[in-house]
Amino acid sequence: MGHQHLNVDGSSGDNAGNSGYGAVYRNADNEIPQVLCRNIGVSTSYIAEVQGILESIEMAISTGWTNLWVESDSVAAVVAFGEGQIPWFSL
Repeated sequence: MGHQHLNVDGSSGDNAGNSGYGAVYRNADNEIPQVLCRNIGVSTSYIAEVQGILESIEMAISTGWTNLWVESDSVAAVVAFGEGQIPWFSL
């Protein structure tokens, strides 16, 4: 099986406010085998981004997709993942 491309975005109505995230999975043939969205309650946009990335990766792994390319528009979330500074306590 080839790679899965995962695009994730989180959002918050206010910062902090009603929040959620969405994710789209695409395979090597550019087909969309799965989408995911979730309301996570009151949170910040940063936490919505991070939680969206984490839960989307968990979903991919549980589906057997272990070769992932993950993209997010949140520079803060990408930096946090790269530096191993994920706010586990907040999730």
